[in-house]
Amino acid sequence: MTPHQLNIVCALVVRAGRLLISRRREGSHLAGFWEFPGGKSRPDEDDLSAVRRELMEEVGLEVQVGALYFQTTFTYPERVVNLKFFGCTVDAEAQAAALEVAAFAWVKPEQLSDYPFPPANQELLALLQAGPLPG
Repeated sequence: MTPHQLNIVCALVVRAGRLLISRRREGSHLAGFWEFPGGKSRPDEDDLSAVRRELMEEVGLEVQVGALYFQTTFTYPERVVNLKFFGCTVDAEAQAAALEVAAFAWVKPEQLSDYPFPPANQELLALLQAGPLPG
């Protein structure tokens, strides 16, 4: 049987040299892991609209979506995820909130290894730590 395929868009939100990360809620796939905010794109929306919607829903931020920074496909036992990561910016005074995530943090690239991320993110983490950041 072929695993279920999901198209996921994620935001690499950069502010003052820090990246926004969020922790997955208990009861969700990969609960407790940290990730870059985002989610499944809907059939009727383009990637950029999906990134903006997901950021508003998850952390209450209105972002400016830039270029595609990285994409990958990763196969978990129960699903295949097609991940696209877009560089995003946000106003300096904008405040994030944990709306549909367990927690969030603004971290420097060198701090990313202090947080457990899903296996699908490992190549991206190395790229971000090597620099430069998107945006």
